[in-house]
Formats: sequence, structure tokens, C-alpha cells
Amino acid sequence: MLRFVAHILPTLCWLCFAGLACVACSDHSDPSTPDEEEWMTKNGTYLQLTLYTQTRTGHNSRGPQGDEDGDGRLGAFENESEARNATILLYADAAGINGDANTTIDYALYAPTLTKTSTSPVSYKTDILHYSRPLKPGVYHVIVIVNAGDRTDLEGKTLGEVRDERMGDPYLLSDPADPTSAHSFVMSNEKDATIDLTGPGGVQNVKTVEVDVERLAARIDFSPGVSYETPGYYGGKMLENKEINGTNYPVCYEYQVLQEGTTNTNDDRFYLTSVQPINLWTNKTYLIKRVSDIKWADENHLIYLGDETTNALGEASRYVLSPYFFQRNAANVDTFRYYSYADGTASAPKKEDELELIDPDDANLKYYILTYARENTISYNAPVASYATALRLKGIYKKKTGTDTYTYTEKTYTYYIRHADPNNTNAEAVPMKYGIVRNNVYRISINRVNSLGVMIIETKDWITKELPPIYM
Repeated sequence: MLRFVAHILPTLCWLCFAGLACVACSDHSDPSTPDEEEWMTKNGTYLQLTLYTQTRTGHNSRGPQGDEDGDGRLGAFENESEARNATILLYADAAGINGDANTTIDYALYAPTLTKTSTSPVSYKTDILHYSRPLKPGVYHVIVIVNAGDRTDLEGKTLGEVRDERMGDPYLLSDPADPTSAHSFVMSNEKDATIDLTGPGGVQNVKTVEVDVERLAARIDFSPGVSYETPGYYGGKMLENKEINGTNYPVCYEYQVLQEGTTNTNDDRFYLTSVQPINLWTNKTYLIKRVSDIKWADENHLIYLGDETTNALGEASRYVLSPYFFQRNAANVDTFRYYSYADGTASAPKKEDELELIDPDDANLKYYILTYARENTISYNAPVASYATALRLKGIYKKKTGTDTYTYTEKTYTYYIRHADPNNTNAEAVPMKYGIVRNNVYRISINRVNSLGVMIIETKDWITKELPPIYM
């Protein structure tokens, strides 16, 4: 939980925070005069923020509902929940985040550094923040932007402009080839929040606010499955330096081929040699999440920070809208910026000792982080192959043709990542069937390989987890 504790100090702060106050006020004359209130009016307000991080409770595992909590929540890694800086926007509108688009952002304050002060729970604290003028008493709605640097340029903008703000880098990578090196995940509100700045101030009357924030990025995990050498499982067995039809593969996974609808094996084998995400959205992503509850609506029917919901069938009844949602059609395929490995070099799957993420529903099943992804949702009539984020799996199918003879065929399979298709239908016009939504973890594993003339790779569906929000 990240919890903002804002200490509003409209009276002298240096009696309780002598060291910090002297630094913050070093450019002002000594305020300890009978005209203290007048001095503070002229010289502004001081705030201090303390942030706590802990896993959100009360979210039990769920089935494949595709709603706000998916089928449960997972704990985040330290680098995914670290807060390095924060910008706080305050505005007055009774309707909050869904208020008048012309509402002005009244105040913006920036905390350039956050000091980690505790590990259980994890907490961060800012120095005392100085705002150049006093905050007018009243109830304000709060927008928090974490790890995006100083965004006080949004002060004076309209609420509509902030809701339409798009971020270019939802996280940073220390090593471009290693997704586990990701850090500085940009976060923003998961829900609306308010702070009441009325009433007396001072250190005895601390003003506080809690703001749920969530990461703008999602995460895609992959597992080759549990090795068929483990009783009851039919996943891949890791092989190193395996030669297949004259080509050496440093790492690949071998699968027994099962007869369709059974667990009976034959002498055929499939070797998974590479796995890559394709159709990753590379353009900017919205700072504020937006949904619509009008089926196939246009962009005039938006709910900001709205929860995802489902109908009686478990299908999505609210739709997450990423940028250019309604423009992603067959005519515009070449217009939008996607990154695809379809024509590039795919990477070998990780070794067993790099499969570190244990599935909460199956202790034998381990994953690795394949990539982080930006929000990418599409309309029901968008060409899936062009827009839907997917995994492209490549390998060699080894088929026995005689006593000691085999044929080798290169195979490529594409799995389009599903977000909300709880009934596993073949229909395409299912709301939010395919998609990447912020702050979700998409865990995909190969359960088994079947053969009925055409190779079928079954993935373990609906291990879509949402990372816990951070309370701020």
C-alpha cells in the first residue's frame, strides 16, 4: 500500500521538523514574528508525504470473469512497486475524475525523491514540500502520477487535458534485452480520491489522503509447462545443445505428442525452439484508464477510472479503451505503430533454472517474464491478426515414418492473448475477447501438444492475474 500522508503546515513547521524546515525555508527570512500568519500567506504552504506499500487484501481468487479483479491478484516484485518520485494534482469538481472537462487543475506539487523508510510494510517519505502559495481551503480531488518525473506542467491545464494525457514510456529498462531489468513503472490512479483541506492546519491537524494507483504497463509471463517426466503432466522437457535435423539448438523443449482427446502418446515429438510476443503497441498509452459501458460505443461515452464489469454470462460489459480504439480497422493497419517479431529473429526459450515464477494454483508450474506490454485493446470487428497482442511459438515437428526414419517440419503457432472470453468460445464478437489491459499479468503456458493432422498447442487459459494496486 502506498499511502499519501500530507502534512499541511499553514503555521510554522520548523519547531517539529527543524532540520528539514531549515532546508526548505532557507531562502526566506526568519518567519518567527508576530506576523506569522501573514508570512505564511505570502510564502505558501508546506506539505510532507509518507507512502506505504503493501499487498492489497480482500481479493480472493476468482474464475475467468474478466472483471476488475480478473481471477485473483498477485504480489508485485520490488522493482514493479518502487516509487521514485510523484506528482500530485489537485482540482475542485464535485463529480471528480468524471467531472467537467473544462475544470482547471488548481495545484500541482512535485516530490522529486522518495526515501524508503520501512520494509514491512514498505514505506517511502518525501522531504517537506513547499508550494509557492497557500492552498485555498476546500475539498479537492487528487490525481497522482508516480515515476514520471516532474509533471507540474499540468497545473493550469484542464481536467479534460489531463484525462487525455498520453505517456510514452510506462517503464524503463536498464538492459534492453532483459525484461527483468525494468524499473520506474509509471503509475496513476486506479480510483478517484479526495482530500479535505478545510479546517485548522498545523502539525496537530494532519491532512491525509489515500490514493490507489496502478501501473500503466501489463506483464506477459510464459511457461513451457511442466515436463512430461513428471507424472500427470504433459509439458516440455528442457534439452540443451539438441541437434535436430542437422541444426543445433542451445536450448529447446521437447514435447510428447498426444492422440487427440487422450493422454496416449506416439513416437512423434515437437521441439519448441523459440517464443516471442508480437503486435506489441509501441505508441503512447493513456495516463488515466478509460472504459465504456455502451456496447461498441464511440469515444463520446467514456467513464474515467471505471471498473471493468461482466454480465450474467461472464462476458465483459464494460470495455477498456486504449488509444485509437475505434480507428484500428482493416483500412488503418499500416497507420499505427506496433512492434512485431514476425520478420525478425525470435529468441530461444529460457532454461529451467530461469523459470522462477511459481503459479499460485500449481506449485509445479513455473514461468519467466517474457515482456512488459502497453495497454492494447481492440473492437470486435478489428482484424485480430493485425492488432491483437499474441505469442508466436516456433518449433520442429518430428514425425516417425518408419522403423528408424523421421520427417522434420518447421511449425509456427500463434496464440492471441485473451482478456475476457470466459466460455472459451469460437465466436470473435465477444467484448474484450482479446486485449492487454494495464496492471494485469497474463500467464500463458503450454499444457500439452496434440496431433490430429494439424498441430494444436493448448495453453493454460485464464491465468490472468492483476497486480495489486498501490495505495497512495
